[in-house]
Amino acid sequence: MMDFGRQEYSPLTRWSMAFMALYAAAEGCIIPFLSIYLRQLGLTSFYVGLILGIRVLVAALFGPVWRHLSRKYGRQKSLVLLSVLAGLALRIGLALILPISCEYPLEYCNGMPGQQVDNSTTPGCESSGVNTQGQWDSHTDIWGVESINDDPILRIQTSSSDEQSEGSLFITVLLVVSLGELFASSGFQLVRVSLYHHLDNTDNFNLFPIAMSIWTISGGLSAAVISAAVDQAPCIILDGRSSMVIQIACSAVFLIAVSAVSYFLPLFEPHSLLHSTNRATKAFSYLCSNIHHFLLMANSVFMGILSSAFSGFLFWHLQDLGGTAFSMGFFLLVESSSQCIVRMKGALLLRKLGHLWIIGLNFGCLAVTYFYVALIGNSWMATLIGVIGGLVLTLFWKAASDSLEETAPPGLYLHMFKHLEIIHAIGTAIGYISVGFLVDIIRLKLVFVIFGALSIIWGGVASVAMYLFPRKENVHYAKLFESQGNGRASATDSEEDWLEKAVHDNDDEEL
Repeated sequence: MMDFGRQEYSPLTRWSMAFMALYAAAEGCIIPFLSIYLRQLGLTSFYVGLILGIRVLVAALFGPVWRHLSRKYGRQKSLVLLSVLAGLALRIGLALILPISCEYPLEYCNGMPGQQVDNSTTPGCESSGVNTQGQWDSHTDIWGVESINDDPILRIQTSSSDEQSEGSLFITVLLVVSLGELFASSGFQLVRVSLYHHLDNTDNFNLFPIAMSIWTISGGLSAAVISAAVDQAPCIILDGRSSMVIQIACSAVFLIAVSAVSYFLPLFEPHSLLHSTNRATKAFSYLCSNIHHFLLMANSVFMGILSSAFSGFLFWHLQDLGGTAFSMGFFLLVESSSQCIVRMKGALLLRKLGHLWIIGLNFGCLAVTYFYVALIGNSWMATLIGVIGGLVLTLFWKAASDSLEETAPPGLYLHMFKHLEIIHAIGTAIGYISVGFLVDIIRLKLVFVIFGALSIIWGGVASVAMYLFPRKENVHYAKLFESQGNGRASATDSEEDWLEKAVHDNDDEEL
């Protein structure tokens, strides 16, 4: 067990941990709940899946670009501050968007339509057909139109207007989320990499799992506390907006605190990162040239696809079961606690089981999670599966990280890991869009069953493939640094000549 009391925390370590904890608190307030907030705005599952998928893709693809440019021009601190401001803009934009109708915040308010809420004095809801108990008036439809609108022609006109409103809302939300996420995630990743290299260079790397655990539990705590406050608020506030804007406001407050911390935050950038373009290219080439790494990439894609229904649409299902915001926040707290345990004890589990069994265990646990969630009849019963939910992705990344660290050439591990994260994000985006499309056609429970079955199938395929193609313990890295033309290192690789020579010498000694 790690000893928290005897560690020496440098100023960079303290400020980085504070930044990461506050940033996680800001994310925990709203990001896990984003799908149900979009549902309360009036968007269908397909539109929600598109938005979630594009958000993940934008963050994964543009984040490395901004980080590279900030290092090239020495603007790392500026990027951190810009990312915080972009996150604030994202939250303000989401809070300003009005739902299509008061129907949606009421219908999906804690999963209980007809909750006893007095909306008679709420601006923007007087004509929505809602009575003073928050229930629909039997003499009016959801648009506040008298029963004379039973005329089929008028119903068609109302439906057409609704589709146009939903299309406009989708474009608005997509622009807000995409533009905000374009910069929002870059700062956190920059701080995380800075802390990683600082602790590695000061022989205090055992503090890094502690920092990541603080980051994880902070998000879970903020989700549980803020969601409990939301449960006490009326379903509709502030001119017809959902009560979830309280969570958005709290998230913005945390980001303001993050911006204050970022002013004092020092950043550590080793010289190797300033000229890392060639290494990133070589890392991807090496990732594709090894059959074991190719299987690791395939597992990353399928883990992203198959876990998307759980991470993106679980709370939809809990809402339909009558789940409150606090029950979802408590689920996130349990899940984050499970993730912390895996971060601390994952290495021990890997040594005992090995990577092959860990991969099979991950997809098996994911299948159990889906089947269990499809069978439960109460939202609080999902809390039990939060333990497994936290284990699946965290243990998968622990196994992937350990596998890359043991087989990657010197200096390429981090670049290979970043490529793996991007590949996983692409799979996650595909999964979000696919689940959103399926939920528009079939029931969400059936989607969970399908994804559970697919998890079992792919888990078996992945385990057999990794058994047939095990990791190579002795890898000859020198060929990676030879140009295709003359078999010698190119001029652009001069900073890595030492590595090529060292590996050649090592190969000669083995021969």
